Amino acid sequence: MSIDTNTIKQAIYRKYIEPTRQRDGRYIGVEFEIPIVNKARKAVDFSIVFDMVDAFAAEFGFNEQIHDDEGNISSISSVENGDDLSCA
Repeated sequence: MSIDTNTIKQAIYRKYIEPTRQRDGRYIGVEFEIPIVNKARKAVDFSIVFDMVDAFAAEFGFNEQIHDDEGNISSISSVENGDDLSCA
């Protein structure tokens, strides 16, 4: 049995790419994972990370959504456009 790679490419395109090309106001989600490292090669001080999330929320008008077990913000979102920032 021979596999027609062109048929597979077309099927993938129709399933995953074509829906993002619609002009009906819907958007696709894009996720960026950005590791946070301590350049001194020590453990990351997460209080700094939480302070950065607080500053980001204040600067860009994001609202707190989810907190971790210790009460720290782990997810914020924008009411204006639905963007979400999560730190885990």
